[in-house]
Amino acid sequence: MTLPRTAVALLTRSPLLGLVGLSFLLAFLWRIEIEWRGWQSLGWITYFHLAVPVGGAIFLGWVALLSEHAPLPRRLILWVATWGGISIFTLEVLLKTWFDPWRMMLFTGSLPEPSREGLAVLILGLFWFFWAAHLLILYIGYRKFFAFPKRIWLIGGGLWTFSWALGLLLITLLPERGSHDLIHALKTGWMIPFCVVAVGLPIAVSANHRAS
Repeated sequence: MTLPRTAVALLTRSPLLGLVGLSFLLAFLWRIEIEWRGWQSLGWITYFHLAVPVGGAIFLGWVALLSEHAPLPRRLILWVATWGGISIFTLEVLLKTWFDPWRMMLFTGSLPEPSREGLAVLILGLFWFFWAAHLLILYIGYRKFFAFPKRIWLIGGGLWTFSWALGLLLITLLPERGSHDLIHALKTGWMIPFCVVAVGLPIAVSANHRAS
């Protein structure tokens, strides 16, 4: 059996295990690009990250593979691609245009001057609300294509919502470069596996059920 066929067999026989492996692969691609272009300072915020569309294409390939073998509806690929495209565009716009002072406040936890603390709290709340709602929209779309257990809403939603905190926990526990704050949870890539698993969990669970 050739290597590509072996990889396909592993991904389709155990969609959940394949999803976890895929999540670390995408995090690795993100980190490699940042290291290659230069780790120092905030230069990584100023350019378009090729690892994002490349990783998105790899993820869609995984969805297509499961759609072929599970099978899952082909329209699912279009839905994930649309949601992912909007996500990538939003991420890049925020990274490039919304830096001072609010983005630093979100990522580092440092509030602006006391006279603006009320507004700061409001922006923090809105950010986390829209972050959680973003995945909810994806999951509602999933329900149009296949059913998955209600506990997946809780597990996936938890991984997505707390991905920043989980990434921060990892860089605190592991010997990592940079400061221990939310912006480095993203920069190091340690929050990415939690996000990828959250996005793909309903697909993997449904594919696993169909395959069995």
